Amino acid sequence: MFRIGRKLAQGDLKLLALSLIAEQPRHGYEIIKIMEEKTGGWYSPSPGVVYPTLTFLEEAGYVTAEMDGAKKRYAITEEGRAYLEQNRDFADAIIGRLSEVGLKMGRVRKWMGWSENGPSHGAELPRLVEAALENLRDVAQQKLEAGRSAETRIVEILARAANDIREA
Repeated sequence: MFRIGRKLAQGDLKLLALSLIAEQPRHGYEIIKIMEEKTGGWYSPSPGVVYPTLTFLEEAGYVTAEMDGAKKRYAITEEGRAYLEQNRDFADAIIGRLSEVGLKMGRVRKWMGWSENGPSHGAELPRLVEAALENLRDVAQQKLEAGRSAETRIVEILARAANDIREA
């Protein structure tokens, strides 16, 4: 379903945008922000991808656009609702996948001590501790990528290390 380089295939983006517009009329910028939020910052489509997609949906008769100040607000049409219903399972799968990515990104941020905007500056660690943690991440990743079923052992070692640090 997802493409590695572009993250979403063109058809995926069309269904996702249509699904978000079906919830309520939206501006293109809102669609970009919602996608960014749903993925925990992992994917933020560029305006150069979103606006042509919205133009396509409008030309296909799936949405209408009305001017809202200097911006266009897009609303779904009956034809758009019918198309979305025909592809509901696929649209829901895309949204579920994006939400799953967002949850994983949230766990990664928490694990690395990052805030939503990157490393947490209020709780910076000394450089030697940061280097040791980076080394630990690298070694754990190498072990897991080597295909060895080491996940349980790594978790045990990390839990023991956490307890040792807690008691230090």
